[in-house]
Amino acid sequence: FMVNLYLGLSFYPSLMKYQAGSEAAAWINSHNPRNLPVAVTELNDDDETPFTFYCHQPVTLMKNSSGDILIKPYLLYLKKDELNSLTKKGIRFNTLSTFKRYPVMRLTHTFLDKGTRDKELTDMVVIEVE
Repeated sequence: FMVNLYLGLSFYPSLMKYQAGSEAAAWINSHNPRNLPVAVTELNDDDETPFTFYCHQPVTLMKNSSGDILIKPYLLYLKKDELNSLTKKGIRFNTLSTFKRYPVMRLTHTFLDKGTRDKELTDMVVIEVE
């Protein structure tokens, strides 16, 4: 009983902050007063699934971060590593928020260890494309 109580009330909720898709969607839901269109780049894993589920607006899936799918301005959720390719393409944007991502359904001991956790995390961002 005590283990279940700990897992349900403390451990599992602390892991959910690393599910960046749902965290970013919740952030957009409360920080998008202009109701800008929302897009996500293809992430090669299941992270866009919680994002599209929790986001209150329709989400457009972009096969790459070309920036040509939606009428500007719009919000884009993507890996922070992809920002350089947007800059090289001449796409103007403002970084609005950053989130730490880990696929929490695939727990490993290096993620669970606070000392090695940062090596396992991916930075995700929400940007406003101008």
